[in-house]
Amino acid sequence: MSHGEPSSWKVVHFADVGTSELFVYRLSIEIPKLLDASSILEPGRAKTKEAIAALVNDGFLPAFLSLRKIRALASQPPLPVLNRRLPYDDFMGTLWQGYKNFLQRATKEMGFDIGFFFQREPDFKRGIVAFIESNPAVPKDLAIFLGRQRSGWQGKLCRVRNEFVEHHNIEWDDVRELYCVVEAEKFFESAWTSAETILACLIQSRFWTGWGIEEIPVADLNPNFPDRFRFVRTQPLKVIGQASKG
Repeated sequence: MSHGEPSSWKVVHFADVGTSELFVYRLSIEIPKLLDASSILEPGRAKTKEAIAALVNDGFLPAFLSLRKIRALASQPPLPVLNRRLPYDDFMGTLWQGYKNFLQRATKEMGFDIGFFFQREPDFKRGIVAFIESNPAVPKDLAIFLGRQRSGWQGKLCRVRNEFVEHHNIEWDDVRELYCVVEAEKFFESAWTSAETILACLIQSRFWTGWGIEEIPVADLNPNFPDRFRFVRTQPLKVIGQASKG
């Protein structure tokens, strides 16, 4: 723990990954920008930003560094099975824990409990119904989105991490096909973009009346500022007073 004024703290290089990586830019720059437009006020806004920063720095960055090691393996001569497998074990465990734990912390700072999203199917089904009913401003199709993540990449990652990496309840042949760089890349992109979508949907539900966001068409994306969303009016501006007749 550092003591004294921030100006006296020793500056260290945290990681050689910056906003040139799309996941860092969108989660560290764009999502906080959406948060600034919401009705979540201080100190909740600052606490939410801290939690989102932790999602990036303590959740996704370690997983990304593990992914780099996996990428490097692809250009090396074939390794023995265990040597080749261990970097994937580390990656999958790090990514799952980062996504599951830090995403929940960030949403909780905004006043949302999404713990049901990571529970067994019966609990998820009950939880998502109660969640949508309790948060009418949240887009209804978020329930469909969450269900698709669970039945797709998230279910696969959860299974391999819990049932193979951690507890060895299933055999190597059951998960062998997931231990390749293509699948690792898919897991990482799916995890951070899912977190991005969930955060954006929940933040939008806290926007002031009359405002929302929409996805920017691919053709309109700015390569220098690759934001995914833009602000839109959800109802026309009201005319204040009447124009004078001259």
